[in-house]
Amino acid sequence: MKYRVFVDRTEIFVFPVRVSAYPINRVWPGVQRDVSQTEIAYFAGFDILKTSEIVVEVLDCDIETVEIRPLAKAISFKQDGNKISFNLSEPISVTVEINGYHEVLAIFADPPFVYEPQENDIYFASGIHHAGLIVPESGQRVVFARGAVVYGVIYAKDADDVQVIGRGVLDSSPYRRNNDTNGTDGHEVTEALKKLDITARDVQYAGTFTAYNCKNLLVDGITFVDSPLWTVIVRNGCEDVLINNIKIIGQWRYNSDGVDICASKKVVLQNSFIRSYDDCVVVRAPHLDGETDGCSDIIVKNNTLWCDWGKNLEIWSGHIESEIRNVLFENNYLIHVQSLAVSIDTWFGCDKILVENVCYDGVFAEHDEAHMPQQYQENDDQTYDMSAVSDMPDIKLIFIRVGKLGKDLGNQQFDTNVDCSNFDIRYRNISFDNVSFTAELPNPIYIDPDKLKELSGVTIDGIDYKEYISREKN
Repeated sequence: MKYRVFVDRTEIFVFPVRVSAYPINRVWPGVQRDVSQTEIAYFAGFDILKTSEIVVEVLDCDIETVEIRPLAKAISFKQDGNKISFNLSEPISVTVEINGYHEVLAIFADPPFVYEPQENDIYFASGIHHAGLIVPESGQRVVFARGAVVYGVIYAKDADDVQVIGRGVLDSSPYRRNNDTNGTDGHEVTEALKKLDITARDVQYAGTFTAYNCKNLLVDGITFVDSPLWTVIVRNGCEDVLINNIKIIGQWRYNSDGVDICASKKVVLQNSFIRSYDDCVVVRAPHLDGETDGCSDIIVKNNTLWCDWGKNLEIWSGHIESEIRNVLFENNYLIHVQSLAVSIDTWFGCDKILVENVCYDGVFAEHDEAHMPQQYQENDDQTYDMSAVSDMPDIKLIFIRVGKLGKDLGNQQFDTNVDCSNFDIRYRNISFDNVSFTAELPNPIYIDPDKLKELSGVTIDGIDYKEYISREKN
């Protein structure tokens, strides 16, 4: 499907990007997934100054159905042949879904951005740039003009007062993850990362944007495309971080999460659009090299999330003693949910893990008329089984548990021959208010206290979770 897009009668550029076509996944096999599992989607962006008319023209098929998501925004449209039109009056990210959710067009209406040069800026003007590895220093800004497409990766380490701002695109499609063994090309960024003061595992865990022990960080307005791993990574004690109005799209490679907030505090992620192949947003306890602290004072609000595999909103803890405290998820729009909308989970386990004071206030999840359930790929020749597609989605809106316990062997492998009797895993004071889904679900809540030392203060719309589940069964 191809599009032309007009804003107040002026045509704007439409970017093609590669996304996952089928929710089929496997533990990293050493080579990237095949492009036969993908398709092309599109996005277009503009600065919105006033109420604007958007016209979308479909070039290569007839229009049978139209949805503009988030559905909760109730954006009305008019159709005239192969064109649809609608108005936007404020900054917002929407998807225009013609004839279903394949080959979708995303439209990003941004607040105005005016560039005022400063000394030491790394500035990318409109056009194509092959930057490779970008390493900003303390006090430096990386600025992307509207129309800039920068092929590269940003890695900020021990750098304070860094800003990554603008309206351009940071595209990592030419680059492989460092342990991809299929071919020798695409490792330029890996070789450059090896020259930094980081471990071999750090080189592996480098996404399109990585912030490592950075203070007073601003990331605003950028579109991130085609990450070799997690897309935006905030890790190792970052503090006072604002991630605002970013767009993540064009993700199809294994483990291409959206935003991972790891062992950091005072982080805000807001007003953003994330379409990730793997989990959209993860608040993560220590797991990466050198991480010891937990996460605290995290706010995730007013975001639009599309998950092609895994979880939309996740809290994850692992094998290192830690606390995750004071996390607010507020008014997030989950326009496509693959399996788990909201998840709190512990893997591996350790002597002491605490997840405390977590609030979900406004989770607006939307279903698909034909839901494609996720499938695990067992061998190279396996393809997605389309016979599993159903109008009755097997989705959990709320999922709380402890997963597999044992020693972390890497690559999601566990040694379960471990004495876990002393593991102290506690979840406290977790509230869910105004959580909705646009269809009936057979089992929307899964809460398993079996391996937890404590599960207390969990409420759903003000009702203790035990009473809620009892009521649902009666």
